[in-house]
Amino acid sequence: MAAPEIPQAAAVTVRPARPEDAAAIAAIHVTAWQEAYSGLLPPEMIAALTVEVRQAWWAQVLSSPEPGTDETVYLAIRGRGRLTEVAYGWRDLAPLAAAGSGARPGGG
Repeated sequence: MAAPEIPQAAAVTVRPARPEDAAAIAAIHVTAWQEAYSGLLPPEMIAALTVEVRQAWWAQVLSSPEPGTDETVYLAIRGRGRLTEVAYGWRDLAPLAAAGSGARPGGG
C-alpha cells in the first residue's frame, strides 16, 4: 500500500497591517463576527455590522494608533497574497497585566 500524498502547504507571510489593508481586514472581521454571533444576538445587531462600517474603523485604527499603547495588528498572508488571518493585540503582555483586561475601549 502506497503512502498517501500530503499536499504542500502554501507559504505564510506574517507582517504588520497597514492602512491600505483595512478593507480586507474588515471583510474577515465582519464574516467572523456574523458567523460567531448569528443566533446569539438580535438579527438587526448582526446586520448593523457591515464591511463599510468596519473598514472605516480599521482604517482609523491602522492610520492613527492610540498614543501610549503597545497595540499592533498582524496579518497572515498565504501563497499569492491572499489575506487569511488577522491578529490584533499587544506586542507585549505587560500592558495587559497592568490594565487587568484584554479589551480595548471602543474596539471591536
